[in-house]
Amino acid sequence: MDHTLDYLKEAGFPFIYQPPAEAFADLVSRLKPDMLFCFSHTRKIPGAVLAVENVRKVNCHLGLLPEYRCLNPVNRAIINGDTITGFTIHELVDEMDAGDIYYRETVPLDREDTALDVTLRLIGRLKVCLPSILRDIYYGKLRAVPQDQEKAHYYPPIDYFIEGLLDWNRPGDEIMRKIRAFAPPWPGAFFYLEEKKIIVEKAFFLPGEKASDPGLKKRLEGKIIACCRDGEIIIEKYHLLRD
Repeated sequence: MDHTLDYLKEAGFPFIYQPPAEAFADLVSRLKPDMLFCFSHTRKIPGAVLAVENVRKVNCHLGLLPEYRCLNPVNRAIINGDTITGFTIHELVDEMDAGDIYYRETVPLDREDTALDVTLRLIGRLKVCLPSILRDIYYGKLRAVPQDQEKAHYYPPIDYFIEGLLDWNRPGDEIMRKIRAFAPPWPGAFFYLEEKKIIVEKAFFLPGEKASDPGLKKRLEGKIIACCRDGEIIIEKYHLLRD
């Protein structure tokens, strides 16, 4: 965020950072924009802003709606073992991620993808198609369609410091999905070794026989090897979280 603010200042663009609801609504009313476009905003747009008349309010959600109404759709899709994810362009309404859909596009989600890999893939696709999508919305060529409420699912925000803890009693594929979903620049999946918190950056799974002692860990040539329910997790890259 600091880099964005520095760029806006240097370029001379007017901006307002996390304004109070009424100040935000007043700004939109005075500017009278054709469209208010929201992208990757982690806070709910105030009702006073949504109530401003004669302004289209549009959001880009980095996930598939209505299935992934949440703050972390890419991470959740990886954790769930999905083979596709995508983005959704929809109307901004008071209920989070519930607005009618203008456009939805899927992209593949590969077995080795981290959340960063997927996010960059989505952004790369948006760089190509977003200008034409917004133009078509403005000129009325794209009509918003109500979401299928029967498919709607809300996920709570991810608490990385709770959900990130690895459970070696779980299957290897499930553990690997969590590692990839939480890999840097997110806080990272973690475990404790000799009372030290270890953040996993990169690992792979070797399927094998059911472990008699899940969680047994050993070091080998700079790697950490942990037994899980159905094999071993080879942790190639990690770091110690220091207090």
